Amino acid sequence: MKLKVLTIEDNEMLNNNISLILNKENYTPYSALGYKQGLELFNKVQPHIVLLDLKLPDGQGDNLIEEMRSYYQPRIIVLSALNDFESKNSAYLKGADDYLTKPFDMNELILKLNAIRERLLSEQVIYNIGGIIFDVKVDEIRCGSEHIVLPRSQSKVFESLCSMYLCKNNKNHYIESLEKRNLETIINRLRKNLITLKSNDVEIITVYGRGYALMEYK
Repeated sequence: MKLKVLTIEDNEMLNNNISLILNKENYTPYSALGYKQGLELFNKVQPHIVLLDLKLPDGQGDNLIEEMRSYYQPRIIVLSALNDFESKNSAYLKGADDYLTKPFDMNELILKLNAIRERLLSEQVIYNIGGIIFDVKVDEIRCGSEHIVLPRSQSKVFESLCSMYLCKNNKNHYIESLEKRNLETIINRLRKNLITLKSNDVEIITVYGRGYALMEYK
C-alpha cells in the first residue's frame, strides 16, 4: 500500500529532505511551502497523511488543520519548533493526530508513518457488490480487468453507499447529506467511473426525497 503524504513546510531544505526520504521509504510524496499552496494541493491530491508546520508565511498551520478536517479525515502529524503546552494542546484540539518538535529525528518520523501505514493495512476493508470490488484503504474499485483509483472524496462517499447497502437491518440506506462539499458532483463522477468500469450490475440511484442509494441488479 503506497500512501500519499503531503508535507506543508516553508523550510525548503527540510521539505526536500522529507520528500527524498518518503520516496525512499515507498511513500508518494507531495510538498508545499505555504498555507495557500498546501490547501490547494491537499484538495487536488487528497493525501492519506499530512505533515504540517504550524508557522507558515501566509497563515497559521493549526487553522489549516480545521480546513482539512472539514473535507475528510486524513492523518495529520504536526512538525513544529513550538514546544509549549498551549501550541500542542491547540493542535490536538483542532484535530492533529501527532506532534513532533523540531529539530526531530527523521527516523522517528518514519517510525510514526510506518505505524500509521500498518494500522491502515490492519483496518483494510474490501466490499464486493455486483461484481464491483472496492478496496477502501487504497481507494480502488475494480470490475473484471478494469480498475480505477478514486479520489479520496469519491472513495469516502462510495464507502458510505456500500456500507449502508450491506447493512441488512437498515432499510433506509440512503445518503441524504454528508460532511462533504459538492455531494452531487461527487455522485456524478462516481457514476461516470462505474460506467468506465463497464459494470452493468451496480448503479447509484437518486430516490426523490430520500437521497442517493446503491442498487445491485442480480
